[in-house]
Amino acid sequence: MKVSKKAYTALGVAAVILIGGYSPMSLHYNKVFLPNTVVAGTNISGKSPAEANEALLKQVNHQKFTLKEDQTTRLSFTAKDAGFSHNFQPLLKKIQSSQNGWSWLGHQLSNPKKLQSENSLILNQQTFKQFANQTVAKLNTGRTASKNATIKLVNGNFEIVKEVNGNQIDQAQFGKTINKAINQGKTSIDLKQDYTVPTIKSTDSALQKTAKKMTTISDEKIHYSVNGNEF
Repeated sequence: MKVSKKAYTALGVAAVILIGGYSPMSLHYNKVFLPNTVVAGTNISGKSPAEANEALLKQVNHQKFTLKEDQTTRLSFTAKDAGFSHNFQPLLKKIQSSQNGWSWLGHQLSNPKKLQSENSLILNQQTFKQFANQTVAKLNTGRTASKNATIKLVNGNFEIVKEVNGNQIDQAQFGKTINKAINQGKTSIDLKQDYTVPTIKSTDSALQKTAKKMTTISDEKIHYSVNGNEF
């Protein structure tokens, strides 16, 4: 198929228009963040580093986080309440230095590029410890504690009593969950993964061997001879 001179001319004009419009946008995106750039759940596309830093600090310091269990809301808090703050400037500088303004169209057409901000996190340990203590104590009111499997004497035999899986919140795991959620910008936090769990279970081979050995020992008959008397 032959392409007419007019078609070539039209394509040439379209290319000039495209290049003429593309170049200014590319220069613009050398100064601001590319389309679909998301940090800690906040879209910073088209923002300068200073504007992005301000938006991110406003988001993470005042964003409400909700603790949920089986879709039921237990309580809400802010990152500031928990003693968290961020310094996003080093991360933003790194992102800007790695991006290419000429690639803005590809970013515009692609899915959002979600970047985490773990290294930007600043934690006031004392504030967080107080927050975690008070929050976990409040959440654990009326809950069932987990219990390890034990050995119990039943009718002359030592038997294993099965462990109990409770629903109390483990403070160490709670801290990890909160940290991760804030960094990822997740506003709804599920507590199901934070339950304390038994450390000794009825299936533990060491526990089973101990129970068997105790039963064997209890069945043994020991004779003592004192001054010719047998006991």
